[in-house]
Amino acid sequence: SIVIILALVCALSEQRLLRFPINRNSKIDVQDFRDREVAKMTARYVKADKIIRLPIRDFVNLQYWTELTIGTPPQKFKVLMDTGSSDFWVPSVKCQSESCRVHARYNHSASSTYVANGRRFEIQYGSGAAEGFLSQDVVVVGGAELKDKLFAEVVEEPGRAFLNAKFDGIVGMGFQSLSVDDTVPLFNKLVKDGLVSKAVFSFYLSPDGTSQNGGELILGGSDPNHYVGNLNKVPLKSETYWRFGVDKMNLGGESICGEGCDAIADTGTSLLVGPEFDVLRINQRLGAGFNGEISCSRISSLPTFTITINGKDYPLTPEQYILRLQGICISGFAPAGLPFWILGDVFLGRYYSEYDFTGKTVAFAPAK
Repeated sequence: SIVIILALVCALSEQRLLRFPINRNSKIDVQDFRDREVAKMTARYVKADKIIRLPIRDFVNLQYWTELTIGTPPQKFKVLMDTGSSDFWVPSVKCQSESCRVHARYNHSASSTYVANGRRFEIQYGSGAAEGFLSQDVVVVGGAELKDKLFAEVVEEPGRAFLNAKFDGIVGMGFQSLSVDDTVPLFNKLVKDGLVSKAVFSFYLSPDGTSQNGGELILGGSDPNHYVGNLNKVPLKSETYWRFGVDKMNLGGESICGEGCDAIADTGTSLLVGPEFDVLRINQRLGAGFNGEISCSRISSLPTFTITINGKDYPLTPEQYILRLQGICISGFAPAGLPFWILGDVFLGRYYSEYDFTGKTVAFAPAK
């Protein structure tokens, strides 16, 4: 009111001051004070990145998987997070093959959040096609909930390829252009829905992992605690696979692709897969038999295999590129009728890898 205003004017005219006592603590922990102030300012002005950390499980350094749930109530699945594809599928309860029956199967009739789609799904693998149909449901990965995620229910699995797999299904981590039904890949959906801050993910695949501790997948960023030095970022050749240029490869000084070649970083492939002529040369030099078997006693005498990417060398010792399976030693190099190389877990288990959709790069650094 006008009375209050006049009272304030009078108080000011008489230079009346309002005094508030402040209690001062004579014993201040300076470092604690600084830490609290920095933490307060960081919380106020620096927006924390949203990331999802997923523990990776491992089977003899050849299969790596994590877990997610689908539906309400949740149905749990072990899934291979595959940078070599872009589609997401799990076995359907409608699949009656042996390979389906030994794995977890999705039952949409048991989920209250299931939404029918029915579009046909078919993806080709070397051993045949996985076939089924699309469905929609709630998917939870690392605590993040996707309310309307499309995925495939597979009713036919190819041959016996998946019978001994430790995982139930596959989550493709490639570009959407690679999806057989042009569905939004799971990670891209996390980005689109704001559940992670950055369109970047990274893999730490422990070379000496166990079924309980095989590494970590970070959705939304990278973790320097998992690698040594700086990430070597390499531009992609296309927006399909994570395909990039390799400067050269050599085996104990013998040139393999001296004028350069292309490679794909593929967490869904266990071995180092290359053009048939190159791999046959390598395996012949290693003394491998037709099936890739090598005498274990010869490993210490074999040469180092080095891949040079963006000016940096990435060596693999024979102990790293030779696989030991139930007392048998097998070459980690496999031939295929391809014009490029596939760097699978033999390489990615030794080198941390980052995949950046925004910057269109893939990056590597020695893993800790």
